[in-house]
Amino acid sequence: MKVLIDTNVLLSYLLRPWGNSAPIRVVVRSMSGIDDPLVPEYVLGELRRQTRNNRYFTSRVSEDAVEQFIHLMERISIPIPITEAPILYRTRDPNDDVLVAIALAAGVDYLISGDKDLLELGDTLAPLKIRSPQAFLDEIERESDPGEK
Repeated sequence: MKVLIDTNVLLSYLLRPWGNSAPIRVVVRSMSGIDDPLVPEYVLGELRRQTRNNRYFTSRVSEDAVEQFIHLMERISIPIPITEAPILYRTRDPNDDVLVAIALAAGVDYLISGDKDLLELGDTLAPLKIRSPQAFLDEIERESDPGEK
């Protein structure tokens, strides 16, 4: 399954890469090869900016740890098709619109995010599904258990 993981989920992982929270489980699924992650340079650039310019992150996560994580995500990411498709404004945040455009152009199954503006879109861009980390995990668990309805 092809997934695009939003920066906020990756930041949650970086802050606490242990435990069993939904963001951690989403990132670990991709690292383990269960899902096919799409990690565009756009997301990695945003990750770098957030971890370098935000005192909360700089005091908790070393720049070296961030770069190692980014390098790993680059290695496991599936190639991103280059598109000249226009970015349609669907959300209140133009940065979110870029993420939606990338997900649609790449044929992503799930855009996983904690961003409320993105989550409001839900299934309106089908076949793309936009889910929170926990909603994504719940949904794929239901789909993988044929006895559940």
